[in-house]
Amino acid sequence: MFKQVYFHKTRMAFDIHLQHVMTELLPRGCFPPPDREGLNEYLKWDDWRVLGLLANGEGGQHAKRMLDRKQYRQVYRSKEKPPIEEVLEGEKARAERVASQLVGMEVEIKPSQNRWYKQKEGSSITIVNEENPRDIQPLSEYSPIASLNAGDQYFIYVKPEDAQRAREIIRSFEESGDMRSLNREAGTSEGTISNANREEIKANKKPPAGIDAKDPQNELILARKDIPSS
Repeated sequence: MFKQVYFHKTRMAFDIHLQHVMTELLPRGCFPPPDREGLNEYLKWDDWRVLGLLANGEGGQHAKRMLDRKQYRQVYRSKEKPPIEEVLEGEKARAERVASQLVGMEVEIKPSQNRWYKQKEGSSITIVNEENPRDIQPLSEYSPIASLNAGDQYFIYVKPEDAQRAREIIRSFEESGDMRSLNREAGTSEGTISNANREEIKANKKPPAGIDAKDPQNELILARKDIPSS
């Protein structure tokens, strides 16, 4: 239910349009601060005000697309639970690589946090075994819902008139060797996990020296059940 609603391709397309619309409508492109001085003005920006402005033709081209139901179309989505090789590549890098092939098109990359539970950066929800208090495991080991926290996903949207051609380009690109070559190129910058680190990660289930343990992509790798603990 969560994924069917919040990750529905049409709902996410309207997210993109609404973000552009609000940037167009709001003074200086942002909401008034909800503090003592700006709270009253902030509260004036409710649904009815925005819908009224849209009905009056304000909000730019994205507002028109919303009203005419000519929203952008989704042409690519990264996997919910990619294999470890693709995790190491970096889903963001893969999406950007795909988007770079859509030359001459208006492209929107929408990231979405695929998480049920909000928590502080670098922290996790843990469960203590009542029979063995020394046995502490992440909630995802016990809850199928928590295990859905597979990390961020990336979605690519284009104008409806470009959708068919974009899908053909992406399909051709993914079937070629160019997409797979990302394995060799990814992870070479400082602070990211490279292919050379793979065996060390699998052996120790902890990031090697120089790797940021708080990076969400790294946390995802370390949380994978198919990587054995030392």
